Amino acid sequence: RLAMKYAMEPVELARSTQGEMGVDVFYDETPIMNILAEHTQQPERGQDIDKARELLAEAGYPDGLSVPLYYASDHPFNQDLAQTIQEIAAPAGFDIELRGFTRDVYLSQYWMNRSFTITGWGGRIDPSMLLSLAFYSEGPWNESHINNPEVDTLIEAISTEVDDDQRQEYYDRLQEVFYEEGTLINIQVPFLVAISENIVDYRHPITMIPQYKHVDIIE
Repeated sequence: RLAMKYAMEPVELARSTQGEMGVDVFYDETPIMNILAEHTQQPERGQDIDKARELLAEAGYPDGLSVPLYYASDHPFNQDLAQTIQEIAAPAGFDIELRGFTRDVYLSQYWMNRSFTITGWGGRIDPSMLLSLAFYSEGPWNESHINNPEVDTLIEAISTEVDDDQRQEYYDRLQEVFYEEGTLINIQVPFLVAISENIVDYRHPITMIPQYKHVDIIE
């Protein structure tokens, strides 16, 4: 996992998701959104191909590692993001095979069942909700299969602590652990919905993926 992090190049990842939007994209290695007060900025790792290759060799892959990447191909940004990850990780020794499926197939057949995936998540106002769902070892949506006793202990402490300063200390430590040992890279892209008087019956789904089949346009 650390080798993959050293292979990443945040600027290129951001460019792959910006398109023509011209807005900021945030890269991190923790599950806490940067707009939240609980977020603690970690040091910029920077791309280091030699370090990534060294770590792969130490892990038993001196000739590189072949791994499939599963993702929802019809989810916004995913196709371009997957291709960029494939390209920038190749010099570090990662041979990534892209396996994209429509979101319904991805979620029903591959999500939670594969070791290397891209999943689009919506933010949570209280990040402890997300932590308990997705990063607790026994969490129901632990898609990255993280099983770290310290992470579990910190999530439990965050969920029960009532003192704000002490709770933040737990969040700080949690993000340090994710930076060194965590199971994800977090690429935050803006979510925009434009409203017009000419659009009627728009229904915004809980999945936060716009659906237009019920929309009518008034001329």
